[in-house]
Amino acid sequence: MKKVWNSFKSAGIEVKSVSPAAVRNFLKERTLHDSTQNNMNLPQPISATPIGDKSRCSQLLVFCLKDLLKKANTDISGSVHGLPLLLTRDQVLRVFDCKSPKLISRYNRLFSGYEEEFADYLTNARHMQVLQAGNLVNALTVPSAVKYLKPILQLYLQGCEVDKLTGLHVPNNKIQKWLQGLWRFWRFCTSNVKPATSTNTSDDDESLTLSKVRELFEDCCMLPVVCPRLNNQHFLLKMKDMPRVIQCASDEDMSKILFKLGFMRLDSTFFLKMGFTVFSLLSPELMKVTSKSSILDKVCEINQSEFSQLSTEEMKELQCFLQNGLSRENQEYHRKLKSLPIFQTIHGERVRIDGPEAVFILNVSKLESFPDLLMLPVNGSIFLKDNNENLSESKTLNIQVLDDLEYFLKFLLPLLHKLTETQLLHCIKLVLSLQCHVKYPESEEKIISSMKTVNLVRSSQGTMERASYFYDEGVKLYKAMLPEEKFVPQNFWSEVCKTDTLQMACSKALLKQLGMKHDVSRDEIINFAYQIESEAKGHQKLEELKKKSPILFRAAIEMACDDKKEQKRLLESIANIKFIFPVEIQQELRSYHKPSADESTAVAIRGSVIDRDPEFQQLVWTSMHIIPLPYYSDNLLQKIKAAGAFEHPPSQSVTSNLSNICDSPCDSAKLLSTRAKVFRRCYGYMQRNNFQSRQLTGLPVVLVEKDTKLVRTEEVCLSLKHCQDLRPYLYKTQKDDVIYTDFFKKIGIHLEATAVQYCNVLAAVHADSCDKLNLNPNQQITVKRAVEQLFRLIESEGNQSPVELVEILYLPSVDGRLYPSSSLYYNDTVCETRRLEEALDNKVLLLEKLSECHLGADIYVHQRMLELLPLKIQPNMLSQFTEEKMVESGMEPCEYVTGCAFSGWFEEHLSSAAFRHGLICLIRGQSEGKITQEEAVDMWKKTFGSIQIVCCKSLETQLWLGGESLHSTTAETDVYVKRSQQGCIFYLKHSEDMAPKVITGIIMTLTKEINGFLGNRIGSNHLPVLVQLLMCDSLEEVQKILAKNSILDSFEKESSSHNLPAPGTPIPEEWHDSLDMDVLNNFEEGEYVGYSVNDTYINAVIVELLPGAFGKYEAKYKIQIGQDEIIEVTSLDLFQFKRAAKPRQATSTALQVVEGAVPNSSQTSSSTRFSSTSLEEAKTETDKYLADIWSSGLSKEMREKAIKRLYIKWHPDKNPDRISLATEAFQYLMQRIEELTTGKTNKSSNSRGNSHFQDIYQQWNQEAGRHRRGRERFYTGSHSSSYNFWDHFENVPKPDTEEARRWCRQARCDLKAASNDTGGGSTEWCLFKVHQAVEKSLIAAEYKRNGKHPTSTSISSAASVVSNYNSQLRDLPEIVSILKQLGVDAKKTQYPNCHTFPHIPNGQFRSENEKKAMDKASELLTRVEAYVN
Repeated sequence: MKKVWNSFKSAGIEVKSVSPAAVRNFLKERTLHDSTQNNMNLPQPISATPIGDKSRCSQLLVFCLKDLLKKANTDISGSVHGLPLLLTRDQVLRVFDCKSPKLISRYNRLFSGYEEEFADYLTNARHMQVLQAGNLVNALTVPSAVKYLKPILQLYLQGCEVDKLTGLHVPNNKIQKWLQGLWRFWRFCTSNVKPATSTNTSDDDESLTLSKVRELFEDCCMLPVVCPRLNNQHFLLKMKDMPRVIQCASDEDMSKILFKLGFMRLDSTFFLKMGFTVFSLLSPELMKVTSKSSILDKVCEINQSEFSQLSTEEMKELQCFLQNGLSRENQEYHRKLKSLPIFQTIHGERVRIDGPEAVFILNVSKLESFPDLLMLPVNGSIFLKDNNENLSESKTLNIQVLDDLEYFLKFLLPLLHKLTETQLLHCIKLVLSLQCHVKYPESEEKIISSMKTVNLVRSSQGTMERASYFYDEGVKLYKAMLPEEKFVPQNFWSEVCKTDTLQMACSKALLKQLGMKHDVSRDEIINFAYQIESEAKGHQKLEELKKKSPILFRAAIEMACDDKKEQKRLLESIANIKFIFPVEIQQELRSYHKPSADESTAVAIRGSVIDRDPEFQQLVWTSMHIIPLPYYSDNLLQKIKAAGAFEHPPSQSVTSNLSNICDSPCDSAKLLSTRAKVFRRCYGYMQRNNFQSRQLTGLPVVLVEKDTKLVRTEEVCLSLKHCQDLRPYLYKTQKDDVIYTDFFKKIGIHLEATAVQYCNVLAAVHADSCDKLNLNPNQQITVKRAVEQLFRLIESEGNQSPVELVEILYLPSVDGRLYPSSSLYYNDTVCETRRLEEALDNKVLLLEKLSECHLGADIYVHQRMLELLPLKIQPNMLSQFTEEKMVESGMEPCEYVTGCAFSGWFEEHLSSAAFRHGLICLIRGQSEGKITQEEAVDMWKKTFGSIQIVCCKSLETQLWLGGESLHSTTAETDVYVKRSQQGCIFYLKHSEDMAPKVITGIIMTLTKEINGFLGNRIGSNHLPVLVQLLMCDSLEEVQKILAKNSILDSFEKESSSHNLPAPGTPIPEEWHDSLDMDVLNNFEEGEYVGYSVNDTYINAVIVELLPGAFGKYEAKYKIQIGQDEIIEVTSLDLFQFKRAAKPRQATSTALQVVEGAVPNSSQTSSSTRFSSTSLEEAKTETDKYLADIWSSGLSKEMREKAIKRLYIKWHPDKNPDRISLATEAFQYLMQRIEELTTGKTNKSSNSRGNSHFQDIYQQWNQEAGRHRRGRERFYTGSHSSSYNFWDHFENVPKPDTEEARRWCRQARCDLKAASNDTGGGSTEWCLFKVHQAVEKSLIAAEYKRNGKHPTSTSISSAASVVSNYNSQLRDLPEIVSILKQLGVDAKKTQYPNCHTFPHIPNGQFRSENEKKAMDKASELLTRVEAYVN
């Protein structure tokens, strides 16, 4: 522009410099309308003027006012007035007019519809100060905005919904947006706001406060609020209601209660958009929820129906809050508070108390039970409830508090004559409850005097009567004497007292105060006693008399014991009147024995015993009258005894009672129980009181046999060992009767059983059994126990035992009966008992072994006990009459004489240095070193210096009795010892056989005799050591034996020859002959049988009989043939052991058994078990078996097995004792087999013909021959060791295969479940289920083996046990170990506490282990399944 100006000037054109003032003047003078559009002057839309737009206008205005900006304090209105550069909000260009200035504000958008009144803010804002100074524009203020805003607000409100419940506008989005701007405008206008309480009252904008804004817009709904009571519904509230709005809710103030009363909460969400500073402006104008007066003022303004929205607790809280603001000076506060309906009445209503009615607080507790008394028409009064809220400020509010008594006196007592019957009853109850009131005594006279004149009680006749009309039915004598209408009806007491005993007593006391009669006279008592006596004689109304009698008796007692009534001799005056009915004797006692007095008979006081203790009935019910006393006291007892009654039963009456009842029959359990109770009562009573014991002499008065029996004193003792064995001849007092020990002692019962009593027991048994052949079992038990206790007592008491007084002692004999002891013989000999007893053959009566009488097995002790008996009753000692002598007539020295190797072996060992060394060590060890080395050597010399050994061809002994040899007592022996003064001779029976069995037998005898020479110094625990020492060949062996036997219990070890053989071990050859070849045998579970494997018989054990319909030759069994091997076989594969009589040894070692000969005539082979005793029977049996075999449909293999058993059974080699019969039967068997095989019936056919069995006959012959040779070797002594299957048999395990399979099936299911979990992110579950499968697999193996659940608690220990059951299970521990390494564990896969914090089982196991664990578990289960199946 400057260039243009310079160009014009250089061209000679006159140009002028343009100044702001020049432009102003130019614009004022020029018309700015666009002549092409219209001819109108301003105002015009700026677009219709030459300026064109808002930007050019702004630039012109800036230029025109440039010089004026420097004149801040100068009036510029003249310079600008008329300037056509005023752009308004509606984009219309106008002329600046100082007389009609436009408004300017940044919030001009709020004034929709009034745009022409506002200068455009963007155009004029930078010049606002200059323009305002010239009064060309005015800044918008709140007062100036009122006339614009109110109409605009009304337009917005017309588009809002009005809530039907509250009548308030519900803001929509449009008005909310407008109000946001409006409140920002107000915040801007009040940014320098001062509190409403400020003393500055200037009208300047700077002093504008929100309070003034509220006044300007008090009726305008401009305040956004939320109504909590209506689910936080948004509303617009009038600005004047701002003090009723709560800024925010808090648990610490009353806001929640105020919300329920309809108060609004500020819409915080709305104002938060304007920033937090807005709240500092709002807070002073909102409700102060901590100000009690502020809340009271606002609460008083609401409709009182709103209080129904509050709960009882909220009412209490509001009342307490408002009452906390009370003070005596602030009467206006009092008035407002009373005007609120917050005070609770006794009826639960909430009322205001600012009316004319008198207000009382009823602090009552009794009246609450009688609401009808609170509902009486008492006009002009309000009765408030005595709660804490009402009571707390009662003094401040001048409210009188009444208690129950004050209410009764003030409001009820004056109305008594007007009350209904029910209300009168309630008044009586109320008076009863008021008697404990502290002020009741002050008012009692007034109350009683008023109530005496009132008809309070309705009689049984239906009329209302005063209390003085009635008698006290609590006086039982009145109750019995007077008619029912003279007593207060029961329904009255029911109403007044219910079932409360104390209340009843108080009620009666009140009625007595009101005049009810309650005293009885002396004359009434005496007359009534005579009346009862008279009526009792006539047996009139017995039951009624029994009711009256105790009542009268009690009344007489009470009057006699009442010192105030001065009737001390009243009981004596009626002591002979029979007006008392005795105590009813218990039915159980009457059933046992008739009482002394009939129940229908009245008795007098004199001569009776007082029923002071229930046990008195049991003591004297058959010998005295028992009268009841209603109660006991020292005074009463003194007076009743003075009248002739007894306080306690006399002792003579108790013993008389026992005498009466001891022989009474008791034929039921109930009577037995009654008798027991009675006798124990008597025991205790007489124990506590002196009595004459001779009165009970000879009477059965002691309870025994669980109270079922009474016995005399001599049949009982206080303490008795093994008392059950001695009944019914001797008893111990029962444990329940221990407390009566002193009584029992007084009547003659001993503390412990005496020897005489035991002798009496034996004598009683003898008396009971003398006519019988034997004692019964119980008598046998009694005799054995009596003998034991007798001898132990004699042993302990010695010479002090009273057994000397016994004339005849009965002791048991071996024949089971009792005999006088002096006629019996005690076997104290060393002979074999059976050998001796058989020889005696009733020559003498032998005393029963004392070991059978619980006296132990020590015969020396037995002998000492017998010797303690007095000579007159001592049994005879059999050793004094018998002896064993060698039969010298048949004795010959052995042919080797001094060169005998047999006897030389013993001489060599007895004299060897090794034996000497060992024996000396043994003697010292037995004495624990108390015997010195020198003493032991001396014993050795004395013992073995006098021994002589003689070897004989044969050796026999015979028993002698009283100088007479006993026939049939001759017996062979290997050793005989003959003692003499010079020494001892050992006679040995010569034997060429140096087998251990022979040597051991002789050594055992030598051991016993050597120990005898040593004075039996070597104990039984060391005798086996001596045996071993006698067999040692060197010092080294002796030292080993001594070291090995240093353990004292070595004698307890059993010989291995007595242990059962393990399944699968070979059967010794000597037992082959005992294997039964019958084709039909029955086998039981656990039985040992023979089983043939590769021509070798092995031991097997029957496990179970398999179920199924098998033929009689094909019964199937499971057998165990090894530690972990069980197989299935048929009955034809098994051989049962049969008993066979054992042959005696040959009498001469020179005897040789040749092949085919019978070893001894007394020998019995296995064939003795056959039932066939003739050829015909044998043929019949053979035909039967063969017919069954051929008709049973057996397979070829099974048929061969059956025929083999018959073949070997009848083979001559198996039947040496009946060769002839066996040979013929065997030939017949061969013939029949041939016939059945070939179908030919030629009887002359050779049994060795074309039978297809011919090929195996030779094998069967060899087996029969082996049986024969084994038997012969055994009987000739070449095999001395044998099994004893019958004496030492034990149960074998009983597998449970079905249960094992059941566990395997579940294990397989668990494994499948584990497979389903693989790859699912739950490795721990997969491994846990693998553990379950493994555990169940191992349990299955245990059921297969032992038929029971294992005791192992872990899979590792279980696998270790199971691995021993079968070779295919050997690797199970290794598999389980691998599984454990892979994480298979019952607890670690399940429980977090098995892992370090904070880990849990999930995530602690590697997923690749799932497949490995599954494979290993499957391998383990497969092995177990193979073992089980």
